[in-house]
Amino acid sequence: MVVKQWGCIFLQRLKSNYTIYPVVELNALHLNDKYKFKQKFSLNFTEAERTKFNNKIFKKAGFKKTLQMDAYAYYSIPISELSDDKDLLTFILHSLPKRKKKKNFDLEKIPALIGGIVIEFDDNTAIAPQCCGEIYNYQHWKEVLDKQPQEWTEIWIGHPWIYARVQNNTLELSEIMEATLSPQQDRAIKYTFDLNTFIQKLNLCIQEIKAFKKRIYKTLKKHQYPYPRKIANLLIDNTL
Repeated sequence: MVVKQWGCIFLQRLKSNYTIYPVVELNALHLNDKYKFKQKFSLNFTEAERTKFNNKIFKKAGFKKTLQMDAYAYYSIPISELSDDKDLLTFILHSLPKRKKKKNFDLEKIPALIGGIVIEFDDNTAIAPQCCGEIYNYQHWKEVLDKQPQEWTEIWIGHPWIYARVQNNTLELSEIMEATLSPQQDRAIKYTFDLNTFIQKLNLCIQEIKAFKKRIYKTLKKHQYPYPRKIANLLIDNTL
């Protein structure tokens, strides 16, 4: 595919070998501080030392399975890592605000889960959620694919963010940037995808997110926590 940018001609190859999957944040440093585990951490840790630190914190926090951190999304795990129902309940309770004994959760204080979707390519690169990205940001991707705008449209993945447009049945994405530009302003095209294939893969990712929300609801209901459906809606879709 030939694309003209900034007065020049560039050859763009459609991305074909990629996967799309959802992630949620699980930050060992936050857990260490929240529960005063007092485990020492250093910015100079090697990858092996960081993994050891994470595993120790997760075990102290009540997780049974050794959780594998995502390679691209900062302090996050693929939701597929939470396949164990007990670990899922542990994750949910860590994600909710503390409640006083015998009192219900304050629904107004329940935030959406930090996270989003990862687009992983076969060359070990990816588009991943950025700072302040949340799991319900999948809706922004879906909205763009539903409307198929021909002009550049922002997709919020946190900050910095990304822009998308649809041209000739091709989804085009910009570089990740922290700049507010008008739809008419030029942007360098970083990624191109066959639109129909991308829609199919995104729909599979969304199905996984919806199944995850259903598991949250069923887990909370099973353990007789109040407002299980509302809590699941808030955590995943930021709405009651």
